[in-house]
Amino acid sequence: MFSLRTDLALEAGEIIKEQNPDNSEIMGVKSETFEDNFCTVTEVIIENDARVAALGEATKGAGKNSKSICYVTISTGLGGGVVIDNKIYKGDTNIAGYFSRMMLDSEDIAEHRLSGTYLIQKANREFFLG
Repeated sequence: MFSLRTDLALEAGEIIKEQNPDNSEIMGVKSETFEDNFCTVTEVIIENDARVAALGEATKGAGKNSKSICYVTISTGLGGGVVIDNKIYKGDTNIAGYFSRMMLDSEDIAEHRLSGTYLIQKANREFFLG
């Protein structure tokens, strides 16, 4: 499985929508590209990194004895994933587990106030700049 730090919209293994402008160069990348260039035996699946981390926790980590898990990660951004019966749950619109896009109010999304980047900036402002 090949994971990317981004919100992806996939169609038949091809990246068709990218919400992070810093990653615009990955538009049109297909899973076959990775299979042809990097793998000889295994299938390649392109997926969001937080969802892959959720799957890892569900199958090999703290959630391995659970039927379903909800995983949240706070790093430079805010990510997450939902795993049910050891499968990544994406929902009808492919955004299940994308906690970063949750609206907190009429103007702001969760990632703007809960990401590691934001929390460090806030701590610096409050504790060091007074």
